[in-house]
Amino acid sequence: MIKIRLFCDTSISTRELIDNMRKAARNKNLEVDIEAYPKEQIFKNLEIMNIALLGPELTYEFPKVKAIFEKKQIPIDVIPGPDYSDLNGFAVLELALKLYDK
Repeated sequence: MIKIRLFCDTSISTRELIDNMRKAARNKNLEVDIEAYPKEQIFKNLEIMNIALLGPELTYEFPKVKAIFEKKQIPIDVIPGPDYSDLNGFAVLELALKLYDK
């Protein structure tokens, strides 16, 4: 099972995005565990994830967060703004899977 964690400032639209990502995973017959957390919990969840994605509003945090995640060998990226605002679960799941395969 692939454990994907999303971090954002607000979780209202992120919840919908996660639902769409889960639907996309079911369509691909993938077993995933996708959860969202507020940005304050980024470093508290390192042991329970395979992949981390930041909401576009956290782009400014990416360099600092990436350095720490790389040390833990956890791939991380920022969700593209258009995919986030469109709640494009398929595209965001694909981003996560590409990170997982690296």
